Amino acid sequence: MDAADRATIIRLNQDFAVVSDVTLSDDHAAGLDLLLQDAPNVFTFLVEDDAGRGIGYAMCQVAISSFLPGRTVNLHDIYVEESARSRGLGRQVFEEILTEARRRGCGKITLEVMRTNIRAQKLYRELGFDDGCPDGDGGSTWYWSMKID
Repeated sequence: MDAADRATIIRLNQDFAVVSDVTLSDDHAAGLDLLLQDAPNVFTFLVEDDAGRGIGYAMCQVAISSFLPGRTVNLHDIYVEESARSRGLGRQVFEEILTEARRRGCGKITLEVMRTNIRAQKLYRELGFDDGCPDGDGGSTWYWSMKID
């Protein structure tokens, strides 16, 4: 990933933090840039519009699952700018994530979703994720997962 792509992902991540009501540290951009350069267990996808402007991204981490046992992918962030939503971009990015997870031999994808993010929960259910707390317990963030065939 080159410096321009990293800068775009950082910009989008900062936008995501705003809509998620997360306060980032003053050194956030520099720290994230370093991690994106040197984190072999992280892979990202950048979504661009027809003009080549970054409008979304996904950031994933490969980890292990002791219960599988095996490798798993945690979908840490997926974000599409508000103006570009409802075009199927999230679904397209997820297909890329699934392809990469399979290529890496992963048996599961996990994610966390805010309890109030009904729109994302609808998409995740359609993609095959199960709610880790179906009784609605678990505070403001819910843990979901999907086994990979």
